[in-house]
Amino acid sequence: MKSDYLRKYNFLDECKDYLRTIDFNGFEDLEDSKYDHMFKRAMDRIRSAVDNNMYQHSDNVSYEIISFMIAVKVIQATGNKRLLKRFVLYESMVVEQSLQSDIDDKSIRNTLLKKFSDFRSVDSTHQVNLDNVEKDGSEYKVTVADYVTMMNQFNEPEWRLVNQKVDQGFVFIKKNKFIRLMRMGIMKYLEKMISSNTLKLPSMFDEYVVTARGLLEDFAVVPMSKTYPPCMTSIIDQINRGENPNNISRVVLTTYLLNRGISVEDVAETFNNTPDHDSKKTQYYISKLVGYKSYGCSKIESYGLCHRNEKCGNIKNPMHFKD
Repeated sequence: MKSDYLRKYNFLDECKDYLRTIDFNGFEDLEDSKYDHMFKRAMDRIRSAVDNNMYQHSDNVSYEIISFMIAVKVIQATGNKRLLKRFVLYESMVVEQSLQSDIDDKSIRNTLLKKFSDFRSVDSTHQVNLDNVEKDGSEYKVTVADYVTMMNQFNEPEWRLVNQKVDQGFVFIKKNKFIRLMRMGIMKYLEKMISSNTLKLPSMFDEYVVTARGLLEDFAVVPMSKTYPPCMTSIIDQINRGENPNNISRVVLTTYLLNRGISVEDVAETFNNTPDHDSKKTQYYISKLVGYKSYGCSKIESYGLCHRNEKCGNIKNPMHFKD
């Protein structure tokens, strides 16, 4: 694989092979002061994510691979799930940016697709196979079954199967949408990779772990009233898991909370756990929704966000829910 790809996609297995070619032997080599700048680069990557800034790769292949490896180990050692979520979000966004120019290379495309071929549907009955996604003109062909599984994370109408171009069992996806699907898959892969691979680090990591812990507070559970309907508690549950609700979910929850008389500031705090949280932007967008009515049940159902149960009865608006 081209070294330029390894510079941009530092999580690939091929990166380990590359490090062997330059006689890098792992942690023991990092004790040499000549690698101090690698630690600084790793912390810069973590800080970029915390500050909601896009990290920019340098031209140095080994620099990028080793700094990524260090950043991953530091984040693992913090035990901070919120920091982990923020890091994988922004690393995947950098990947998305790189894919704008690399997506048409079948080799790198298929290599990256294999990294999240374990996508499963909600009922875990469908194993997604993305090894042989083909480009068709300006679009990419994905089987209907694979597409339905992959788009489960999106509720916006633009992602629904009925709004896609479908022919002979395939969904044809435009470049930008396909890259976004890839980013979501890579984000899940990175989260799984970092979460499942922990080990005791040498003492040279200690100061960096302490610094990283202080960059971002870990998750604080968003409290829920018993009078919140299941559609709203489902969105809040998603936030408490450190996930990013889609835009429609955020608007639905925000208008509901505002109509319950909750202040803009307190509604904004509800979204603190989201990996892409930016307090200023959050308060700004929430303030723009002041005065709008809460979405009705039929509209919420049309977005795939309804979780009606027996306590809901025949209410037509979440504001009417009573536990």
